Amino acid sequence: MLVQHFLEDSAEKLPHKVALTCENQRHTYEQLNQRCNSLAASLTAREVIAYCVGHLDDTLVPKFVEFHDILPITETGKVRWEELRAAL
Repeated sequence: MLVQHFLEDSAEKLPHKVALTCENQRHTYEQLNQRCNSLAASLTAREVIAYCVGHLDDTLVPKFVEFHDILPITETGKVRWEELRAAL
C-alpha cells in the first residue's frame, strides 16, 4: 500500500484520530490528508524538477514532469506502466 493510500483510507475511516504529534501540536488523519492534498495541488512541474536538482544525482533528474489525477496501480501498489502509457 502506498503512503498516500494509507493516509486517505485512514482519513476516511478514522478522521479524528491523532496521526501526528509535533512540538505539542496534534494533527488528525483528516487534517494531515487535507494538508497533503493542498500541497500536492499546488506543486508545479518546475518545483518538482528544482527539488530533484537539489537532491538527486544529475543522471536521475527528470527532463520533464507530468501530473496525473489517478495512476493505474496493482493491488500491491505498483504502477501498471502499460495502462499508464496507453492513457497518454
